[in-house]
Amino acid sequence: MIKKITINNIQSHKESILELDSGINAIVGSSNNGKSAVLRALYWCVYNRPLGTDNLLSHWAVDKKGNQISPMIVSVENEKGTVTRKRTKTENQYIVNNQELNVVKTDVPEQVEKVLSLSDTNIQKQQDAPFLLSLTSGQVAQYFNKIVRLDVIDRVLSNAESKRRKTNQEINQVEDLISDFKTKLEKYKWLDFVEKLLVKYDSLQRKLEHIQNKMSILDNQISSYNYYGRICKKYESIENSKKLLSKLNQLVDKYRKNKETIDDISESLDDFELCRNQIYPSFDEQKKLIAEISSIDMESIETKKTELRKQLEMFEYASEVIESNKQEVDNLRKQLPDICPLCGSVMKNGKCSKEK
Repeated sequence: MIKKITINNIQSHKESILELDSGINAIVGSSNNGKSAVLRALYWCVYNRPLGTDNLLSHWAVDKKGNQISPMIVSVENEKGTVTRKRTKTENQYIVNNQELNVVKTDVPEQVEKVLSLSDTNIQKQQDAPFLLSLTSGQVAQYFNKIVRLDVIDRVLSNAESKRRKTNQEINQVEDLISDFKTKLEKYKWLDFVEKLLVKYDSLQRKLEHIQNKMSILDNQISSYNYYGRICKKYESIENSKKLLSKLNQLVDKYRKNKETIDDISESLDDFELCRNQIYPSFDEQKKLIAEISSIDMESIETKKTELRKQLEMFEYASEVIESNKQEVDNLRKQLPDICPLCGSVMKNGKCSKEK
């Protein structure tokens, strides 16, 4: 029950306070003294209507240019608390039990409805028809239903029926969508086949990568083979050098034996020279022969022999590496497939026959 209404700057009310008693209260007075303004002020506070304030704003609240200079305030107090509707040039708000709430468009804060608990059944305008007397029996029944909250059942049933129809529409739409999706799904049956092909493709791709890795290893081995092949060509005369070294060793052995003999002969020749000088005038030819034999450089022969030995060792090592690479190349070629996994043509010597 409303206990007190305070009105500031609403039409003819600059500052009015109405304290109500329990039961029936009557506001009496001559015309144009603000009786209807009380109802409009109450209506503005409870329902946030009208939205504009030009028809409500008192002339005391504006300046000579028509600008608002004082706030419009309507305060309603009951046993649950106080609701104040306030509007200035910059503010538009409700104050419910000292809690400030901003007004958004036509909305009325929920806190206002909870405190006032008023509906259109509780407030009747001046020009409205007499309460209930001008209504049909069905409309009267609706009012009473609102009073005892039977209208909630009607709203629930109405909402349920509306929701049922909406749900049926959604079901029909979903069924149509399902049917449409099934039709579209028929067009994509090939995806299962493609999926199997993709799995097979992934398997072939892995095999191809494995083969490519092996081919990369094989290419490296072939490069090594070619490298050592060039070394072999560079030292292709090593066999002849080996034979020459053998002959040279024999010659060196003969030379050493001959050197010993020559040394012995030289000593004997010295004796013979001494004897010859005593017997013959000279041995010029024999001296030349001895000088030629003595001029042989054994150190250069030993150096050449060492170089030939090193070349022979390098040739034997290169031959072993080449033979090992040949065996590895043969093994890798045996592991390669007979059919190319990419084009399906016959593989020859590890290469696709269609490859240019």
